[in-house]
Amino acid sequence: MRPFPGRHPPFDPASAPARLRRYAAHAQRALTDPYAPAGRPLLERACHARDICLAFRARLAITLGLPPATALPRTPPHEPRAYRDEDPHRVARELRAAADALADHLALLSPADWSRHDPRPAAAPFTVETLTAQLLRTLAHLLTEEALPA
Repeated sequence: MRPFPGRHPPFDPASAPARLRRYAAHAQRALTDPYAPAGRPLLERACHARDICLAFRARLAITLGLPPATALPRTPPHEPRAYRDEDPHRVARELRAAADALADHLALLSPADWSRHDPRPAAAPFTVETLTAQLLRTLAHLLTEEALPA
């Protein structure tokens, strides 16, 4: 997989949904490219990114005080298996769906929502903005093979 073109811009809440969609689309193209070199590292990173997007939606719901089961539904669970054994085309679809659903939710956040703190004591210094910035850095690293900015 080629590195994602360009450097990662500083975090801007308004651009978060588009960046999330762009990273997922980039991975989807790479996972479904019939001419891509054989190997499992991208597949395993994409599975991890999919699961991170799903988990992040639950954490976002907690931070915003929403009931996770009703406000942010999870995609249907799949049977547990090793990431390396998953189907790349299915992972591409699931990653794209998880990223799109999360991006849709991020696009609806108000400025007050972005500054909300995670209510759990151990997570006190984290806001929706700082958590989302970290999410995007993690996904960029997982899905674009580009080094994180120092």
